[in-house]
Amino acid sequence: MSSPAYIIHSFSRFHKGRCMIYLIGKLQNGESFGLIDSRFSPFFHIRSSDLEKVRPLISGTQFHLKESSRRCMDDEASWRIASPDKRRLDELAHKLKKQKIRTYEADIKVDLQYLMEQGVRSSCQISGTWTKGHGVDRIYTNPQLNPSDAKLTLSTVILDLIFNDKILTAYSLSHLDQSDEKRHDASEDEYTLLINFKASLLQIDPDVICAWEVQEKVFLPLQERFKFHGISFDLGRSRKGQWFLDRQYRGRELSVIQGRQLLDIKELMNHTWERYEEPTPECIIPEVLNEDFPSPQAYHSAQRAHLLAQLVKTKNLVDLSLRRSLLTGLSLERCWGSIASFEYLYIMELHKKNYLAPTLGVDRSLRDSHPGGLVMKPHAGIHKNIFVFDFKSLYPSIIRSFNIDPLAYAQAQKILKNEGPSDCLIRLPNGVSFQRQHSILPQTLERFFASRQAAKDDGDELASFVCKILMNSFFGVLGTSGCRFAQGPVVSSVSQTSHYLLRWVRSLLEDMNHKVLYGDTDSLFVDLGISQELSFDEAQKIGSDLHHQINQKLAQHLKNDFGIESCLDLEFEKFYPTFFQPSMRGDDSKGRAKSYAALKSTPKGNELEIVGLEAVRRDWTELARQLQSDLLEKIFNQESADSIETFIQELINDLNQGSLDHLLTYRKRLTKPLESYTRTTPPHVKAARLLKTSPRIVFYLMTQEGPQPQSQITSTIDYQHYIDKQISPIVKTLSQHYDFSWKAAVLNQQDLF
Repeated sequence: MSSPAYIIHSFSRFHKGRCMIYLIGKLQNGESFGLIDSRFSPFFHIRSSDLEKVRPLISGTQFHLKESSRRCMDDEASWRIASPDKRRLDELAHKLKKQKIRTYEADIKVDLQYLMEQGVRSSCQISGTWTKGHGVDRIYTNPQLNPSDAKLTLSTVILDLIFNDKILTAYSLSHLDQSDEKRHDASEDEYTLLINFKASLLQIDPDVICAWEVQEKVFLPLQERFKFHGISFDLGRSRKGQWFLDRQYRGRELSVIQGRQLLDIKELMNHTWERYEEPTPECIIPEVLNEDFPSPQAYHSAQRAHLLAQLVKTKNLVDLSLRRSLLTGLSLERCWGSIASFEYLYIMELHKKNYLAPTLGVDRSLRDSHPGGLVMKPHAGIHKNIFVFDFKSLYPSIIRSFNIDPLAYAQAQKILKNEGPSDCLIRLPNGVSFQRQHSILPQTLERFFASRQAAKDDGDELASFVCKILMNSFFGVLGTSGCRFAQGPVVSSVSQTSHYLLRWVRSLLEDMNHKVLYGDTDSLFVDLGISQELSFDEAQKIGSDLHHQINQKLAQHLKNDFGIESCLDLEFEKFYPTFFQPSMRGDDSKGRAKSYAALKSTPKGNELEIVGLEAVRRDWTELARQLQSDLLEKIFNQESADSIETFIQELINDLNQGSLDHLLTYRKRLTKPLESYTRTTPPHVKAARLLKTSPRIVFYLMTQEGPQPQSQITSTIDYQHYIDKQISPIVKTLSQHYDFSWKAAVLNQQDLF
């Protein structure tokens, strides 16, 4: 009888001459399981043309050489070299690299290689007999594994530890799924506290442990205290204790608990669609939960754990990771790595076609740099009735339409080298060719597009979001040196084709007597020459009709010129009754890219929308941000010049009287230690040096004696500084495009002519 299961943790060990594969996970019936497989031997491949060079290096019984059915991506045959001892394989691969002999899949982790060979991602079907385990409910030995789409619920606890001078003084465990189950202990006796913590954790037996900075602030210091007291640190589901990975991740060690996943709430928050002013629970929790996050005191620990649990639940952080894990095939701890996710997905599909992946650095070229998104010259000024069109998922859609793919590129190079038939190739606008036969990456994206659409239809925003960010990551991965499939011509073909398409649509619109005011990466801002006022419904119909025309003509163009079916969709995104594009500072004749403000038409009326301007930038004071928003509202409402000038003059008068001091604080992040600022000393650094401790973000004001921390103002505020640096630039920019005088407003000077 088979059992649906989710693999929480996989790893391998070399034991008594055998490679042992270990899987620990959760069955659909809620029981935990451990799996041991002693039948697998790790392996890598070499090219057939290198076989005779390699034979002398693999004599003896420690390696097994066998002709493989899998081929390199350029279609050369391969031979497989296997050994139960991965260390010997790694040593051999290193020797071959020194001799410039190419290897394939020599750097894949053994447990991942095992799962790939079974065709399994995160979930599976386990068939076989089992016995009762010690740290798990069931133990399977050498069972059969099959792929599965089983979806399971994982048990999660939120952990908060309180240390005082590196000594643990309190811990709290809050169960995510059982709101009434909380464990809290505070004691001056650290040994007893550690024993109780261990017992609580093992009794709850969670699949996932979440904490804020779960490695640096929780398990690394916790392990030190267990070691100090001589307590075994076996917190997992095996008889083994915790260990540290040999490699480092982002310059730090990683703690591993067998059979459990350690998730960092701080890092998980980075994967949500919101952005916060400061990545700390003290900043995020009040904004999300409308409650203050208490200080790290022993008597606050239970409340801290509860609030962190509420944050995890509110933002669906564990579910978000689980869904990505099921899509990519990687564990919860691994699945957020863009390169690892892409490679696991791609190699699995390569194997289905009997192809091999290169070892990192083999058969790869990143010499060709790839451009960023196309930014068209903006037209500065205030414009009426602007329609915004946006390519839906542009880069993934280009990949699907033009069959841009590492395997398709390698196959095209073989065809071109052998002077094969050109009708089986797609030649892109940049001159790079790809095989016409539908390949892996476009097929993978099609599945994700379908999954995302199904999620949207079901109202599942979380699943839709997971699909979207995974699809959008593929382009970046293909241009990253850490990806084994990275090829300069492949990634540049995507960005250069996007330039071509944006310019083609602009030309089409111009032929239709429309004017493109601005374009950026996947969007076009279009003036259709309509002078009369439009209702929301009228604008929607005009924009929708034009969007259909453009897509039809674009699809016909791609079919005629490239022989492909278009997957591109230029959507009508929004309508701006009034649109403002500022001039570049220092050059009034040029528009400022990536910065604009507009009145956006909605069914309920017009809304102010600001992108890239000072009003939405944190490096400007609240005074400047409020001023710009207020002035834009007045300009879009077509208030008189006298009214606007009077408003600014009154604002400056209030400033000089001290009524606006609460709006004058600058905030600036320190990007390196204070002592490292030697060549220049910016204002926020000067202010930070007046503080007893060095903060990550410096809050300061400009005074007559220079910048001073917000908490230590000892001098008079320099109001003229704020007039010159915060008010004047904003007023001057807007006055260039609206009929009022910045001199009259700011300097109280009347223009004579």
